[in-house]
Amino acid sequence: MSSRSSFADGCVLAVLLLAEVAFGLMFALVIAMAGHPTGMLVWLGVMALAALGAAVLLFRDGHPTTGAAQATASLFLVALMAVMWPR
Repeated sequence: MSSRSSFADGCVLAVLLLAEVAFGLMFALVIAMAGHPTGMLVWLGVMALAALGAAVLLFRDGHPTTGAAQATASLFLVALMAVMWPR
């Protein structure tokens, strides 16, 4: 097993999570602007489930920090779904 520094893990994690959330939001915006608000909610739900699944796998593999970050991204996407639901 390779030894990595926690600083490098933190930097990579910050960049990847921002990219994940930004991609999810931009794609949801494109779907909503195309006139499919239900499709936007479905897309955000799929992204939230994928992030939650990644969090579970990361926790099981012994990466609690990355798992917690993925769980946070999942909660953010679910919160965004809740805000957009009435629209």
